[in-house]
Amino acid sequence: QQLGLFSAHPVSEGEIMEFIAEASNRFRYIDICLNRENKAIPGSLDSRERSNYEIDMGSGTAYNSNTKRNLQKGNANSFEFREIRISDYLNQKYAPGEKVSVARVYMENLFDGLENLKRAQAYGIFLEDQLQAAAVLGYAKSRVIYLNGCSSSPGKENRAMFVLTNLLIEHSKDRAPVFDFEGSDIPGVARFFEGFGGVKTVYYRIRQKKFPFTLLKG
Repeated sequence: QQLGLFSAHPVSEGEIMEFIAEASNRFRYIDICLNRENKAIPGSLDSRERSNYEIDMGSGTAYNSNTKRNLQKGNANSFEFREIRISDYLNQKYAPGEKVSVARVYMENLFDGLENLKRAQAYGIFLEDQLQAAAVLGYAKSRVIYLNGCSSSPGKENRAMFVLTNLLIEHSKDRAPVFDFEGSDIPGVARFFEGFGGVKTVYYRIRQKKFPFTLLKG
């Protein structure tokens, strides 16, 4: 989600500008998301703010009233929380009739690679042995990252994703100091993450096109 300059020490504004200038010299086309610490952006570039939501595990969680209400409704069901295979998660996400914007092969390659490195694990909650909601977590030294989630139609009715997200946060408390929701600029998703105590942080996406010609169609 976030690239740019990473360092064990604070990155100076000059170093960020030097990095961007060198990239601009080397490439005619740039489209990259910098990370939250890279805030110096040349005015000549097209830059846009992107939103992320994070929970500081050391500060505890503060759920809003809507999230508490949906958790109460969800917890009225006898859900079972389990580790599942990545393939089980993908089968749910790409079930017939589900709307998806990314090809399955891309998700398979991404999650299989992380799983082989022991940097990802899928989890699900079941009701009467039927998968209701599932998610994939990624693991880094500094954070647990909510990579992707999905619900079945009955799961949406049963508030399964509220229950699963709560369990994932609880399950991750001793794993890393930050629970990273990895997004989102979609208002409904942002509200969902905020409801669990996610605090908004900002990073920048920068773009540049320097082509000496124009492609003509037709």
